[in-house]
Amino acid sequence: MQAGPLRHRLLLVQRDPVDDNRGGRTSENGSELASVSGSVEPLSASEEDAVGRIASGVTHRIAVRWSSVSRLMRPEDSIWKGDREFVIVGVRNEDERNVMLLFDCRESVPRQRNANE
Repeated sequence: MQAGPLRHRLLLVQRDPVDDNRGGRTSENGSELASVSGSVEPLSASEEDAVGRIASGVTHRIAVRWSSVSRLMRPEDSIWKGDREFVIVGVRNEDERNVMLLFDCRESVPRQRNANE
């Protein structure tokens, strides 16, 4: 992939699992791993239908160069583009060549601030 398509500055955030006080684990907090260049492409409705992504909520495909840091990303980690958060649903090492990583993501809807806060 040429450098031109990798025009977005992205922040890779690895979620830190913590106990949720109900016997489970949650990933509310995260550790910033790196700032990288990448591409962010929304999926069209036809692409979502064709690859069966509607059920999983995938809304975007993000590509970054493979690196010793980016390879640590896993489902439920996040990629930030400015104030937009993309939660990783799936990770693929394109052609298993350790050149590009493709992330299937769903854009997280920002929580609405409660008027009483």
